[in-house]
Amino acid sequence: MEVVPAENVQSVVSGNRIVDIDFFIKQTKKLHLHDSTCIMGRKQFQKELKNGVTSVLYYHCDNCEKTITLSFHPKEAKINFDFVWGSTAIGIGKGQAEELFSVCLSPSPRFYRKLENDVERVWEMQHQSETKKVADEERKLAIEVGDIDISL
Repeated sequence: MEVVPAENVQSVVSGNRIVDIDFFIKQTKKLHLHDSTCIMGRKQFQKELKNGVTSVLYYHCDNCEKTITLSFHPKEAKINFDFVWGSTAIGIGKGQAEELFSVCLSPSPRFYRKLENDVERVWEMQHQSETKKVADEERKLAIEVGDIDISL
């Protein structure tokens, strides 16, 4: 994960992101709720923590010393996995995915490779499952029509 400090907010929080907009709007309510309980504090943007194509924004209240985080996706979302899955499904690697999504942030090479390995494992499991289903169905049909060699 890449942590970007808030030295110059304009240059730090720039570019495009992939955002679950409904989730993010709900996240922004955290800032408003904090305003209702801590009326003297000012919230200062601190940093953005990037994790592949998603991010978490950190704000700090100068009055109560709380840190408020705003996420772009729920923790259980698998947006980075889906990014690699989609790239792999259309036959492109990390370089081509970066070019395709050049207006967005893509996972680092190391993280991308990890996700690529995860995708490969899931595909292999699905392939084995589908192959077994087909073999079982062929066996069942062969037994029904009596087209089976018992000597094997």
